[in-house]
Amino acid sequence: MDDTPLFPRAHAPWFIGWPVVALSRLLYNVRTIGVERVPKEGGALIVANHLSYVDVLVLQLACPRPIRFIGHEAFLRTGWIFRLIYKLTGTIPVSPTNALETIRSVTQALRAGELVLIFPEGGISRTGQLLKLERGFELMARKAGVPVIPVVHDGLWGSLFSFSENKYLFKSPRIMRSAVCVAWGEPIPADKANAGVVREAL
Repeated sequence: MDDTPLFPRAHAPWFIGWPVVALSRLLYNVRTIGVERVPKEGGALIVANHLSYVDVLVLQLACPRPIRFIGHEAFLRTGWIFRLIYKLTGTIPVSPTNALETIRSVTQALRAGELVLIFPEGGISRTGQLLKLERGFELMARKAGVPVIPVVHDGLWGSLFSFSENKYLFKSPRIMRSAVCVAWGEPIPADKANAGVVREAL
């Protein structure tokens, strides 16, 4: 089987990457717990709760290694900015019509030794609570033979980019830096990482 990624990892130029990191640090005060549980090398599937549209920024700030993201394909049709972001970051697009292609791409990235982040709830929480976990991540981890790392973050619910008050963006922005806590769980072997076990870990 050809393990060349369908969506190769790309890196944003310094003049894009560094300003984004700097701005993120100005807006969010991120504290991490258990970051030593993130493997220093090798592939792993990161499974996280989903509270807002900036979760990926916060989780990357809390992770010592680059993370490969999975993003909705629909964003690619909203304008050039998302197409550029997906291209520069190597984000793997997913939609109901390309599930098998997504699984293949994620599996290849994991086998290549990358960290891949997935939000198994399938969308941003509308309540601030953890929703039902979809089971696609189980197949990805098992096909790649990599552990699943549960990670949960708190502090973004109620922010401008969350769905608190049944809306996003059209809310008063926070004046102070948002305090966010990111807690990393123990890696779970692929053969034991089912939806029930991972949900309990989260």
